Amino acid sequence: MLFPVDCLLNVGSIGTRIHIYEFRATTDNENGDTFVLKDEIFRERKSGLSSFADHVYKSEEQINDLLKIADQEVSRFKHRNTPLVLRATAGLRLLNETKEKLLLEGVSNRFGEQFYGSRIATLDLGGGST
Repeated sequence: MLFPVDCLLNVGSIGTRIHIYEFRATTDNENGDTFVLKDEIFRERKSGLSSFADHVYKSEEQINDLLKIADQEVSRFKHRNTPLVLRATAGLRLLNETKEKLLLEGVSNRFGEQFYGSRIATLDLGGGST
């Protein structure tokens, strides 16, 4: 049986993190859930995305480093069906619009170049972390 996998990139003000969740299907648990968490992988890199506002290439390097972890942990045949979500919080709101846009474009470009084909990123500039 194939297990569904989700990848979440959380780019906060103090660090950039990747969460890789693997679920298993179930119909017999007491909550009636369709999927339950089977495994979770968490990796973090210090320095939030906003700290690279003047050096976008460094933010791209950091994201590439985390995407390589996803590439190693998620089977290649699951890449096309694995959502890759980007959540950006706090620190980016403090940047001017131009720097914010450059950072997010640089990071988003990394997704399709090497990993997960044409998956679409989701942005959340709300407060708090995920």
